[in-house]
Amino acid sequence: MVTAALQQAKGFALYRVDNKEKADNATLIVEGKVISQNSFWNAAHTMIYTANKVQVYKVFKGTILPTTIEFMTYGGTVGNENIHASDLLETQVGQVGVFFCYPNVKQITNPQSGILLYDIYASAQGFFSYNMLNNTANDPFNRFEGIEQSLYPLLQTLSQQPVRVIDPSFVPYVPQARTERTIFISSFTPMVVNAGASEDPTNNLLTINGQGFGTPGGTAAVLFDDANDGNGGTPWAVSSTSNQIVSWTDN
Repeated sequence: MVTAALQQAKGFALYRVDNKEKADNATLIVEGKVISQNSFWNAAHTMIYTANKVQVYKVFKGTILPTTIEFMTYGGTVGNENIHASDLLETQVGQVGVFFCYPNVKQITNPQSGILLYDIYASAQGFFSYNMLNNTANDPFNRFEGIEQSLYPLLQTLSQQPVRVIDPSFVPYVPQARTERTIFISSFTPMVVNAGASEDPTNNLLTINGQGFGTPGGTAAVLFDDANDGNGGTPWAVSSTSNQIVSWTDN
């Protein structure tokens, strides 16, 4: 049984940005994985930014060949204070995909590393998020079936540059190994919840009943369809160790 406090609803009210526009305006297009994050207030204490550090696997456009980069997103948590920037890009540590980066016009640096942060062109649309189990990539308006077969050729066409491999050990598609464990969901309680309406876990809980969930930790997580990249896109994962998970037991 999993009991989770739902803190926000994800949706979008976006206009589509053409992939060519994104590629033309990005000075650096990389494939990589978010490996760390830290959030901080701006100088005026009116907005929280999050610095996202990315391990780079491939460079599709750019004149530099970095092993890591850092980019900024709007929103985050500092202490007990949180800002959620609706409809803008949010990432999680461990997410893999392609980032359309361009110079940060506000010259904002990461206060921890001192590194000048990139911006992501078109925000949520400037990140093709990988689902490495089903070999797809998504943004709010695009879905690519077969990362190497459909996405890579598109990126090379858009950038008019040969791909440069930084980490040859990375492969974008990792089929899930078959296991003997059978995961079974028997019910949800309640059937309707209003995510974002209340952050009080005593009044706004979703309980998922079933069997075979395993123990918390490792890669155990609850996956929600992420409305930011369309129906059936890359799932939004809530780790079993997240503070949004009130309890996790295996029956």
